[in-house]
Amino acid sequence: MPKMDDGLTDGPPGRALMHATVVLTQGEARDLLDGLQVWAQGLSEGAGDPNWHMHLTDDTGGELTIAITPEPPS
Repeated sequence: MPKMDDGLTDGPPGRALMHATVVLTQGEARDLLDGLQVWAQGLSEGAGDPNWHMHLTDDTGGELTIAITPEPPS
């Protein structure tokens, strides 16, 4: 289950969100895809960044932060 909150990216987590809808422009979707491909490439090369995250900011200053939590060791 994704962890979603309304906190700022440079502060503590905010209120937990049970539902969220994110509507992206085609450019924002391409940026997200590009960022995830960079993350996946680093992971496949054994150099995955445990603090990897990216920001998508719209033209009004709204920001979506995407972060990936590393898998716990098995």
